[in-house]
Amino acid sequence: MANELLPTLEPGLPVWVKPNAVDDNGHPSLEGGDAVAYVGRLDAYKGIDLVLGLARRLPNRQFLIVGRGDREEAVRAATQQAANIEWTPRMNPDEVLALMARARVLLVPSMWDEPFGRVAAEALSVGTPALVMDRGGLGEIVRGLPHELTVESSAEQLWSDKIERLFNISREETALLRQQCRARYEGAYTPSANAEALISIYRDALQRVG
Repeated sequence: MANELLPTLEPGLPVWVKPNAVDDNGHPSLEGGDAVAYVGRLDAYKGIDLVLGLARRLPNRQFLIVGRGDREEAVRAATQQAANIEWTPRMNPDEVLALMARARVLLVPSMWDEPFGRVAAEALSVGTPALVMDRGGLGEIVRGLPHELTVESSAEQLWSDKIERLFNISREETALLRQQCRARYEGAYTPSANAEALISIYRDALQRVG
């Protein structure tokens, strides 16, 4: 999102970019599990229909869906038609983080330009890679991590290929990726990292005004 907005600003204007903070309530897992997770609103603009399409395309992968929304009936119908989809309408925050920790990957296929994807940062906090739509601020959360965790469009083939790649890497590569996800969270999204970034911005701003 920052890269999209910066060209619209007055040239030479000082700009600082600081990500949001996400509480460190997770328990990082280096192993993960064998499920594909989705946590969020069950609305079309969040990409839930893409998730259901992927579940049909990948019948050998378990899909764990958590949330409520306008597409609940579609999700309910999908659980009745496909044995690999499990839907839980509500979970408390600790349960959500535990579910994320035991997933191989969290899907964030948002169809709109989200300024920040909190659920993606929460996934990183427990070591789980988030596979995100490269729109708005989502891509900035995972860009630079191994295995190209951004997807450029809603084409199911692109998403299914990247999901399968994450399932087919070695156990050692999985553990390393999860370590790097956690390190990304610790470096950018913890409350302490957020506070340090804010202090640095204020210090820089004060130096500029003398």
